[in-house]
Amino acid sequence: MAKIIHVDNPPIEEGDPNGENEVAINRRNASRQILLTYLGTISGQENYRPKNLDNLNETIDTYLEENDIGIQKALKNQIGQLTGQVMLLEELKARAAEETREMQDEFLAESDKLEKNHKKKD
Repeated sequence: MAKIIHVDNPPIEEGDPNGENEVAINRRNASRQILLTYLGTISGQENYRPKNLDNLNETIDTYLEENDIGIQKALKNQIGQLTGQVMLLEELKARAAEETREMQDEFLAESDKLEKNHKKKD
């Protein structure tokens, strides 16, 4: 059975020229006391629990578990893809370093030839 509780909570205005704030504060305090007294009398009663709450909780748990598994699979897939890309980049880096060394060696060899030819001419 639903109950409606009315709380008398009038506004308190700044710069109270008419002295109405004191009346409003007294009404608020009286309303608060009535509410607290009422809540104290019903505190021993059982809390409201919807009939389908257990079913709803189970449905939510199942949904979260299924989505969690899907998310984990997606993350593993992305990690696998990223790992493959990192390996490819490392391979490309190694190739570039090898090509750079080969070019340096060719340059040095050509430079030595030119230097020898220049010395022979002198």
